[in-house]
Amino acid sequence: MATSQGFVLRTDNALEATIETVWEATRPRPGYVTGVTLDPVEPELVYVVYSQFNTAAAQSHVYRSRDGGRTWEGIDGKGDTGIPDIPVFCLLIDPEDSQRMYAGTDLGVFVTMDGGANWERDANPFAAVPVETLVLDRGAGVSYLYAFTFGRGVWRTRLPSSGTACSYEVGGLGPMPAFGGTTEVPVTTGEGCVWSAIPQAGAVDVASPATGTGTGVLRLTTLLNFSTTARRGGFWLQDKTVELTQAGALQVAAAADSSATPAVIAALPYVGIRDTRTTTAEASDPQASCATTAPAKTIWWRVTAPQTGEIEVVMQGQRYDVAGNSGLVVSAYAGTTELGCVATPRGTGAWAYRSFRFAVTRGSTYSILGSATGSTALDGGYTILGVRMIP
Repeated sequence: MATSQGFVLRTDNALEATIETVWEATRPRPGYVTGVTLDPVEPELVYVVYSQFNTAAAQSHVYRSRDGGRTWEGIDGKGDTGIPDIPVFCLLIDPEDSQRMYAGTDLGVFVTMDGGANWERDANPFAAVPVETLVLDRGAGVSYLYAFTFGRGVWRTRLPSSGTACSYEVGGLGPMPAFGGTTEVPVTTGEGCVWSAIPQAGAVDVASPATGTGTGVLRLTTLLNFSTTARRGGFWLQDKTVELTQAGALQVAAAADSSATPAVIAALPYVGIRDTRTTTAEASDPQASCATTAPAKTIWWRVTAPQTGEIEVVMQGQRYDVAGNSGLVVSAYAGTTELGCVATPRGTGAWAYRSFRFAVTRGSTYSILGSATGSTALDGGYTILGVRMIP
């Protein structure tokens, strides 16, 4: 570690150091040490840089130690092939070639190809501005040097002979279901190729962690679509823009307010929407065990289980006329046997949301009943039913 007075402190047992440990101090020169860099291959090779102007002819801005910080030598170079008398803020060593180093200075980036004997200012066209951090990225096959500046943003340059760019392929994606959920998407690329994904604004989110190296899997999540209109979204993965569509909910027919003509759920997952303000109840509608009022403004659905397991039923209700939710009762039946039931009274929250699960047998048919918590005009609302099989 180093100090603002120019001292560099070292110890051979840092992992076991305590408050009693005495650190050996050296001082290549007075001034503010802005960076300590270790060679990625040679553990005894250490560099420090100073953000001070020189106050003596023998001073440098970049120093190297070949013995773990015990002794130091300046490696600014001289004349036209050296670093001028300007502050240096950081030093980056190329892990593939320790002789190749990059220095972030008050006037941009300087580079040496021979371990500091000769330096040259990078002529890439960004302003002569302090560079405080340098990062070398080879994760996508091509070598890029990034310069993070003080006041002029971030700049990038592709290094000469930097390799071949990685290619990325994303598995085929059809429309996302209106019910929402998580979908695993295969990402295919070369060994050692790093990738990351960032969601665009819209219907799709990227589940964390959204990074990987080599061929892997990306998980996408969507929320239930409250509209009959399809939603669009997508994500960026490296150099690719992937666009996605989430299906809209189905409009439930007016006839579905009768048990004799229910809305048929042809495929799962399913989402249906209906304005319940004008629906009615029948004398034959069952009284759900969880309800405290008689059935009102009922809607019926019928579903045939595609496999044996569990079906999850989700219902949401919102008022049309004023703020608040419409309340709801939702129940499921095998014939006349109730399999599950949940109820929520009308309230001031934006949505009433309830769900439950019940066991099903492949090929068997089940009925789902949605009901309001009262029969007045105010009790109806914007009702959404979602149904899916649980894996």
